[in-house]
Amino acid sequence: MKPRPRNRFRPRLAVLLGGLALLGTVAHAAAIERYDAERMTCPALQALLAAQGKAVLRTPSSEVPGMMLYDVYVARRQACTGQTWPRLRHVATGDRKRCAVYRCGRVTRSSPRY
Repeated sequence: MKPRPRNRFRPRLAVLLGGLALLGTVAHAAAIERYDAERMTCPALQALLAAQGKAVLRTPSSEVPGMMLYDVYVARRQACTGQTWPRLRHVATGDRKRCAVYRCGRVTRSSPRY
């Protein structure tokens, strides 16, 4: 019996498809702007989120001194994906210790009803 010839294009196709998937993921992540919340005023931050829909905010940790946290904050429900909902959070800005913003979070049994 004669051996079956290998498809020489299959490995190249797999690499090409993997590269395209990675490029799509990187392009999506790069599309979100990043901002330092402490360098903004609360009204400016809220206006920014309203205009852009979502942004990555750099905020100081309330539990670990000197540690900075990064998370995605949103202006409306449509910016949350999957089974997440906007949850009210407070971040420190240049003019306030507690500025009300929304961050996507998972809904659990202990979550408050909206």
